[in-house]
Amino acid sequence: MNNPISPCKAQCKLTGDDICIGCNRTIDEIVNWASYTLEQKNAVLQRLNTLEDTD
Repeated sequence: MNNPISPCKAQCKLTGDDICIGCNRTIDEIVNWASYTLEQKNAVLQRLNTLEDTD
């Protein structure tokens, strides 16, 4: 399976709770994205998709 691309939207700014307002990832997810396994990346993307569905 292909390696998912970063969900970064180039609108980087962190909220007070260290969530990016552009992509909704945590600071840990942003910093560690490159070293995440495929399963970890897919878990992040699934969480982000769930957030989009509730907007």
